Formats: sequence, C-alpha cells, structure tokens
Amino acid sequence: MLGVPKELIEHCLKVDPKATPKKQRLRRFAPDKREAIKRELAKLLAAGFIKEVYHLEWLANPVLVLKKYNNQWRMCVDYTDLNKHCPKDPFALPRIDQVIDSTAGCVLLSFLDFYSGYHQIALKEGRPNQNGVHHPLWSIRLYHNVFRVEECRSNLSTGHPTAPCGSTTPNVEAYVDDVIIKTRFHDEFITNLEETFNNLRRFRWKLNPTKCFFGVPQGKLLGFIVSHRGIEANPEKINAITAMDAPKTIKDVQKLTGCMAALNQFISRLGERGLPFFKLLELHDKFKWTEEANQALRDIKHHLQSPPILTAPQPGENLLLYIAATTHVVSTTIVVERQEEGHAFGVQRPVYFINEILSKSKVRYPMIQKNTLWYTHHFQEASPLL
Repeated sequence: MLGVPKELIEHCLKVDPKATPKKQRLRRFAPDKREAIKRELAKLLAAGFIKEVYHLEWLANPVLVLKKYNNQWRMCVDYTDLNKHCPKDPFALPRIDQVIDSTAGCVLLSFLDFYSGYHQIALKEGRPNQNGVHHPLWSIRLYHNVFRVEECRSNLSTGHPTAPCGSTTPNVEAYVDDVIIKTRFHDEFITNLEETFNNLRRFRWKLNPTKCFFGVPQGKLLGFIVSHRGIEANPEKINAITAMDAPKTIKDVQKLTGCMAALNQFISRLGERGLPFFKLLELHDKFKWTEEANQALRDIKHHLQSPPILTAPQPGENLLLYIAATTHVVSTTIVVERQEEGHAFGVQRPVYFINEILSKSKVRYPMIQKNTLWYTHHFQEASPLL
C-alpha cells in the first residue's frame, strides 16, 4: 500500500531529547491472541508499514488486543511511556454537534471508512528507533503513523480529502477517519461521489469496503441516527435504559444516570425527570430505592418509547427559546417553526434540550434570576446554533 504522499503530510515524532528510553518486558498472551497478533503484524509487514529491527532505543510498547464489534481481534499498541515525553497535539477536532447538524436533512448519505487510516500516513525517516513494538518472535519498528501516539492524532484530519490544501468541500463532512458524503438532491448523488473519489485517488487514500455504505437514506454517525427527517437517538442507547431493572446499589443508579446523560439532547426536562435519582446518589451508604424513583424510572422508559426527532436549523432561520425554572431545575428548549404541508399554521420542531440541576446555593435564587441563568451558563453550549 503506497499511502498518502509525503509531500501532502508526513509526521515526525518530537520526543523530548532528555527523556530516558524505556524498554518494557514482553507481555504474555493466550494462544488465540498470540496468533491474532502474528496475523495482523504479517499484514502490516506485507504492506510495508513495519520492518524488523534488532536494536531499538524505545521498546516500551507491548501489543494490546481488544475485541471488535464483529468478534474479531483488534490490535493496538500501548504508547503510554512514549506519550509522556511527546508534546500534546493542540489540533482541535470538529464539533460533533456541528457535524451532525450539517449532515441531517440529506436525502441520501454515503459513509466511507479509511482502511487503517493512520497507517496510511508515513513517519519521517532518519529518526531514532522510538516507536518500536514487541512481537512474539522479534522486534519491529513502525514506519507509518499510529493512532495511539497522541502527537499523531491530528494528522488524519489535516490530510483529509475535505481539506487537502486548507479548503473544504461543502458536500463532505469528516471526523477523524470517518467521511460522510452528503446529497441533498437525488440528481447530485453521482456528481458528489465522483468529486470525492477523485480527491481520494489524488491523495492515494484507501477505503475499507466492508465499512462503506453508499446512497442510504439514514445511518449511524458519531452515536446518532441521521436521515432526511432529522436527528434521532441511537436505539442501542435507548434499549440500555428500557431494558434496565430497578437499581439495587449506588453503582446501578450511577449507570442509569450515565445512560440518561448520553440521551440528554432527546429528553425534555431531563433534570426534573431524573431528580429522584440524583437525590439517591447523595445517600451513599444509606441507599434505598424509593417509590418516587421507581415512578421516575417508569416515566423515563415511557418517554423513550417515542423519543423526539431533532431538527437541524438552517442558516438565518429564527429560533424560539423556551425556559422553565422550578425550585431545583432549569430546563431550556430550543425549537424552530416551519411551514409544513397539511398544516395551516407553522409547526414547531425541537432543536436542542438543555437542563441544569441547581446547586444548593442556586436553589435560593429568585425565580427571575433562575430564568436568566441560561444566558450566563447555557449560552456557550448552544452558541453553535445561534
């Protein structure tokens, strides 16, 4: 595999010269994991991404193997020690909310996935052997980029076909190694694909065909379901709550509140609905599941049976803001009003739900001051929409 041209992007490890090289002992693995490591390293060796070496300055990189969603083994490298002596990459990833909003509402979507995307970016030659990896039979050195090195994480985004020379393609969104081709009108579908694939060929990006989908009406993107209808909650996250039994310990309550937080954008007045659970978290050793909490759990499950579909606002479109304050909670809903066929008046569609459970000091605020909390605390969270 040729990989991305070095003229476009090439990474150079900037390890602190004062750092003492570390060599860890080879970890032991079960026979099935050992064979999986050999198979993966054989693929990288055949592709020219790695090379056998005999003397390495750094060998603090035992191979870690994790299960993929398809029950196959995933090979990773633990660069914990190396990361301690490399500068942190300040490159900011795109905001997930903005990527989702710009993708929703398209009639057709195409999802692309780079084949071992980080391995397609070369490391600068002539550097000391700082990224060595243990192998069950020998030691190897990587000659291409790796995700586990924190200093390298932005390279894939800066080398994307959406920004080959600092420009962006309006019909393409990219987040790390995931690329989405957007089609808002059916007659633009082939043109959008042709433009994107021309860029991919130009910069020699290789795709994983098993993870690519073309011309689908909806798909999963960064934990959300996006389609022409809007933004929907991930059914897996919903099922994690609806299939949950009544908590029996504090840890079970923490798990429940964590699942609710993952769906906070889709649950209106989440603070009020989840207030009984947060009260239980304050009990610590005196935990006791109450009827109030049990009713709140049933209410959450009933609400998630038909979760709302969020709408992405259009540029220049007016947004309506609703604020409701109670003794302990401030809830905010941002909606957009549009004319729809079959309705004599405008139809309001939700865009975003924001909730805050007030601290003990804020509970004593006058009601008018609680309503103004949105402008001081929640404005930054909703600023990309405004």
